[in-house]
Amino acid sequence: MTRLQERHSRRQADPKRLPILFIRLALITTLGVAGPGFSQQCEDTSSVSTFPRFTPPSPEGTASRDGTLSSTARAGAAEDKQHRVILGAGFRPDPSPDIEIAARIVVESGYIEAWSVPLSGFAEAGASLRLTVAHGSGLNGREISGDIKCTDDLPLDNRSTPAFLTSRNLHRQIHTLTCRYEFGPRPTNVDVYVSLHTWAVAGGGSGASSTVEARVLSITQKRCCADALDAPEGMLPIFSWWSPSREDNFLTTEPAWAGCPGSVRSPDYRFVSHDGFVFDPTRPQPTGTVPLFRWFDLSRGDNFTSTEHRDRGLSGLGLSPSYGRPRTLGFVYDPNRPPTTPSHPLRPMFRWYSPSRGDNFTTTQRAEEGRAGTRISPDYGPPLLVGFALGNRLLPLRPQPPEREIMRPGELLRP
Repeated sequence: MTRLQERHSRRQADPKRLPILFIRLALITTLGVAGPGFSQQCEDTSSVSTFPRFTPPSPEGTASRDGTLSSTARAGAAEDKQHRVILGAGFRPDPSPDIEIAARIVVESGYIEAWSVPLSGFAEAGASLRLTVAHGSGLNGREISGDIKCTDDLPLDNRSTPAFLTSRNLHRQIHTLTCRYEFGPRPTNVDVYVSLHTWAVAGGGSGASSTVEARVLSITQKRCCADALDAPEGMLPIFSWWSPSREDNFLTTEPAWAGCPGSVRSPDYRFVSHDGFVFDPTRPQPTGTVPLFRWFDLSRGDNFTSTEHRDRGLSGLGLSPSYGRPRTLGFVYDPNRPPTTPSHPLRPMFRWYSPSRGDNFTTTQRAEEGRAGTRISPDYGPPLLVGFALGNRLLPLRPQPPEREIMRPGELLRP
């Protein structure tokens, strides 16, 4: 068996992939009681449908700027033929906790066969697609060089003897290949390639052939963040947003509002920061925790998030003047009785109120001002400690980019 045959045999039945899959499913099932998994929160940022980088044409295959790929491999007695055609494009993404690249590829047609005369030799033929993401890369002949960040492989089919003849027609079908990797804080060029690989191996009185025609419809770059697998067991990530038109600061644990730097939600909420983690409200709570409620006043356009007014929150009642029924975002440690030996770093959560904006601002990102009891611009009153969220040593919190100046202490205003 050739190295090519061994590689494709391992890929078809890799026992290491199954435990990883089951572990991920178990984690997502454990944390999935709050709704859709956070691991799916990715936003399209740019997409290309023309591909300026491609391998030169040959009798065995072509790749072109419009995304067309075709490759043929044929082998007779004692031959090992492999052909690969590649096309690609470049991106310069914004910084993000994670980048996901997705390639949509349509296989237009194909035919794969292997045949042999009994006792005369082995034959195998097959085809596969591969997505490769790299930094500082290039095409060296028909190989990709550079710093490979991630790959995704899709076997299209594999035919092998000892059967006298085995064959398969490939009919039109669209496939999506994806790979995700940690991008880092600095913009760097990203090179993306799609490869179509056909191979045919034959020995003795046998033969094999593989022909595939495909087209890359698009390659899309996605900004991803807040993967549920990064959250501590039994906790939910909490996100901070800001609406300039409503002058409203907004905290949430809802998966649809998971965000990254640059994310925007209707009407004009902009992602500000990841504020740590709270305990999942649908699960048993540790001792010493209190519910974190969020009320919304439509007339003011204000979200009010706090552990205050606990009786009304637990009863599902609104607040004066016109805050509606509350939503329980999660549980945080009691501001008056923080744990002495927490399992994760504690993040003090403070609330300010601005009378000019009619805005309540709750965050873990302004701990220094909160401890000092200072105002923040334009007229957010002195802070009130409402609880302790948790951080994650494996997922450092990103600092909030404040626009506000620190002002002198004043009187606390509440809704």
